[in-house]
Amino acid sequence: MKKSFHHILFCSVFIALLGSDICFAQGTTAPSTKSLEPRVDFSFRPGSERTIGVTEFWIPLRQDVHNGEVVYGDFRIMDDNQDNFEFNAGVGYRHSFGDYILGGHGWYDRRLTQSGNAFNQITVGGEYFSDTWDGKINAYFPLNKKETFTRANPNGAGTGFVGNQVIVNTDQTVDEEALIGFDIELGRRISFMDDYTDSTRAYVAGFHFQGDQANNVSGWRTRLTSDINENIQIGARFQRDNVRGSQGFLEATFRLPFGRKTSYKDHGLWARMDESPERDIDIVSNEAILDDGVGAVLLNQDTGITQNIIHVDNSAAGGGTGTNEARFNTLADAQAIAGANDIIYVHRGLGTTTNQDSGITLDDPGQMLIGAGSGLGFDGSRFGTSNGANINGAAATIIAPTAAPIITNNGGQGVQILSTNNVFVSGITIDGTTGNGINLSNTSDVVLENITIQNPGANGIIADFNDNRTYDFNINNVHIKNSSGHGIYIRTDNMTDVDVSISNNRIENSGSNGISSQLRGNSSGNFTYENNITQYSNGVNLRFETLNNSSGDIIMRDNFADGTNLFMGLLVRAGQDSTITDAIIENNTILNSDSQGIEIDLFNGITSKIENSLIKGNTLADNGEQSIRVLGTLGNGFIKSKIIGNNVTNAQEGIVLHTLADTSVSASVENNLSTNNDTGILILDRSSGSIIADLGGGTLGSTGQNQVFNNTSALTVDMDGETLKAENNWWGNATGLNPSDVSLIDGSNVDASPYLSQRPQ
Repeated sequence: MKKSFHHILFCSVFIALLGSDICFAQGTTAPSTKSLEPRVDFSFRPGSERTIGVTEFWIPLRQDVHNGEVVYGDFRIMDDNQDNFEFNAGVGYRHSFGDYILGGHGWYDRRLTQSGNAFNQITVGGEYFSDTWDGKINAYFPLNKKETFTRANPNGAGTGFVGNQVIVNTDQTVDEEALIGFDIELGRRISFMDDYTDSTRAYVAGFHFQGDQANNVSGWRTRLTSDINENIQIGARFQRDNVRGSQGFLEATFRLPFGRKTSYKDHGLWARMDESPERDIDIVSNEAILDDGVGAVLLNQDTGITQNIIHVDNSAAGGGTGTNEARFNTLADAQAIAGANDIIYVHRGLGTTTNQDSGITLDDPGQMLIGAGSGLGFDGSRFGTSNGANINGAAATIIAPTAAPIITNNGGQGVQILSTNNVFVSGITIDGTTGNGINLSNTSDVVLENITIQNPGANGIIADFNDNRTYDFNINNVHIKNSSGHGIYIRTDNMTDVDVSISNNRIENSGSNGISSQLRGNSSGNFTYENNITQYSNGVNLRFETLNNSSGDIIMRDNFADGTNLFMGLLVRAGQDSTITDAIIENNTILNSDSQGIEIDLFNGITSKIENSLIKGNTLADNGEQSIRVLGTLGNGFIKSKIIGNNVTNAQEGIVLHTLADTSVSASVENNLSTNNDTGILILDRSSGSIIADLGGGTLGSTGQNQVFNNTSALTVDMDGETLKAENNWWGNATGLNPSDVSLIDGSNVDASPYLSQRPQ
């Protein structure tokens, strides 16, 4: 039971006054005439629980030696090895009555605690000094009582299942409360030490602090101080209370400049006039745990209600209910009861397709199919907690990943997604379906990640968007191999808008294209292919097309494409009156294609166009025909391109600009390496449109710096009698472009001077 603060304060004052009455009869020393001087004290307090450093500035602001009065300022800065920091600014008054001294002081305190909270406080105190006895009392009044903060749960993640729920340990919510309180101290001079020190005194004190929510702090303290001389003080203290336990400190104080502190041996009681006031070094605070973070329930972030998890384990006994304790042993059971925003969690089980051989359909919004290959993690975008707190910084593992369960369908799709929105599939293996591995139709906010799809009878993943809405689709870290059709195939129609990210995937041995996207029927979209590996496709490893009055943008960056049996490594195409606004093809590695390594082209379109294309920093080697080809075929569209910093080797032609029909191509070509090809660079105008090619010094701003050497032929130019600007390039020798390395067609010409007389570094 808490004692009354005012009752304890009254009793303490009474004890102090009683002690003072006893002391009034003591003392023999008259005031000295020595003036008090400012000083700086440096204190070091190594302790059993923490180590404290204090810097103190004691300054007499006004003094009257004749009347025995001083008004002083006292400024202290404290920090410790537990990230606490405190500042105290005080003003005090002392009056000497000959046999005793009375004083009072007031302070403004500010403390930054190890929890990152800031507290402010007013402190007032009174003092009584005599030659033999001391009495001191302080009262502490916080200005801001509490600060609420969160911290990691010391019990750890502590996740578990109860039925279809997940129970988790979250961060704790804590109030740190500054406590109102007082302390009272009595001391006595140890006279037998006078022969050895300037002055030595022993003290005993009691203190009590209380708050609104935090537990009260009550305890006692004893300390010993010894002024070795006026410049050095040493001491020790020990205290114990009901919250902080026992703490012991050794103390050492050095006073600068030397000689500023008044000596007790020389000046008697007057030396107490410039003594540092004794008060609690801290704004005393304690913590109240508002929420211990134990046993919170996992919530669905979108709905704000308890996340329902349906467990499937094909090694479980039949007759289960889908709880963790009684798992379903078939996917069909889970599909039958799963509703909106439910998670179907598939454990590894037998590691076979037993009871998981008819695929699964996700047809409600917000459904998640998660296999043991991904485990289950706290994703703050998908989950919340019943107390609103995070799980270890919103990244805790609820179920650790193991081997993935295996799903198949002997009569169709592995996973059929028919929901309208917000579907997540992860951590499963789909093997040997007769249809597609994953089939998706008109679902927005879809994420497919950490999935293996092997041996599908059709496509690995196919997604159709065709109902004039807007969709987001993300495929990340999916491994697809041995598909009969495409690895990944995305197609749109009917004025649909899509935003698609395909990243960090591996596609092997596709019967058609590796990754292929088509925008059709007045659709639009933004696509990113990034950091994918595609190998040994029978079509194109990386393909993007706009058709039928559609428009889109494509970024293909940091991909690796190796080997196509029939076609190209990377293709970006606009056809049938469509537009590609921006095509960025950057830092890809393209190897061993049967035909082109990289091609951007117009196909079968009257007004198709690629408004801005950048082919930059790619590495291409051992491609069967052209390493890089910019091609305008049917129609009267145009392509604008920059070809910068690519490395092309071992092809029929390194870089080709080619037009047919009424198409036009303009391309700035700079800083490329083309070597060991039949032809280094080929410019071929076979259209009624035009080619504007700038290999350096031309109208498109190319700086040249191309390296074209060790090819059977360096340059072939057919520009309908125009002159190709090709300045500031390295042609493999110090004398510039050798005429025998150039083939000029239909009266075309080349301006290759000035040239680089040595190879750029």
